[in-house]
Amino acid sequence: MWRVLGTVLVCLAVASVVLMATFTVKLSNVTECQTRYNEAFRAATEERGLAAAADRGAIREFLLAVAAPEATDQSRVEAYQLFLSRLDAADNRRSDNPLPTEACG
Repeated sequence: MWRVLGTVLVCLAVASVVLMATFTVKLSNVTECQTRYNEAFRAATEERGLAAAADRGAIREFLLAVAAPEATDQSRVEAYQLFLSRLDAADNRRSDNPLPTEACG
């Protein structure tokens, strides 16, 4: 009986070690994946924030140029064209920096 109990305890110990090792490897993989995701998300968010700031700057400069008392029709058209090109540049920056889609787990 003691021999059977000892064998069961040894089997449980071995199973526990194997399960703990498996869990540790999986946890390490998930942690590494989450670290990569967080870094990609931070970088994308920073770039997208800069694009949003460029949008706001373009809007501000456009409105100031159009509303200026000395503005002419030609200067308004040029301001509008510049505004559109700056919006396109900001959109491209956002497109070049998508939010990560990698799923960890």
